[in-house]
Amino acid sequence: MSHVLLSAEEPARSSSRAGEIGVLAPLLGFRMRRIHSHLTRAFSTRLGERALKPGGFSALGLIAANPGLSQKMLSDELGQDKATVVALLDELERRGWAERRRDVADRRRHHLHVTPEGQAALDWMAAQAIENERDVVEALSPDEARLLLDMLDRVYRRAYPLED
Repeated sequence: MSHVLLSAEEPARSSSRAGEIGVLAPLLGFRMRRIHSHLTRAFSTRLGERALKPGGFSALGLIAANPGLSQKMLSDELGQDKATVVALLDELERRGWAERRRDVADRRRHHLHVTPEGQAALDWMAAQAIENERDVVEALSPDEARLLLDMLDRVYRRAYPLED
């Protein structure tokens, strides 16, 4: 089954400071990117000097949730190229928040781990992230918010299916 959210014949209305959004109306990517950009900017401001490069908070969160994660898996999950992930990891290591441990069987591979200092920083940043999104999420009921997260996960799995 193939379908699109909207077609050019039935344009969606969207609140925009610029007015209409035209050909961008049926594009999920545009709408997600627009929200992401605003939330990321506000989050960085909220964190102040503790702010990380874009993707750093997500990287730290994924490493904490998956101790021993490989750099390749982190790169895949973040949707970032290898060089970008290496720069993120360099920053996390410089701050003492994460470490790369060589695989004993394959010295070319690294396993990623969060340090106790990194876990404390992550806990603080996670609380800040929740506060950062609170007003935005309150536009939805609790059921709608859960449904939105479920739908976004379904879209993600469709865009990036798990490999067998």
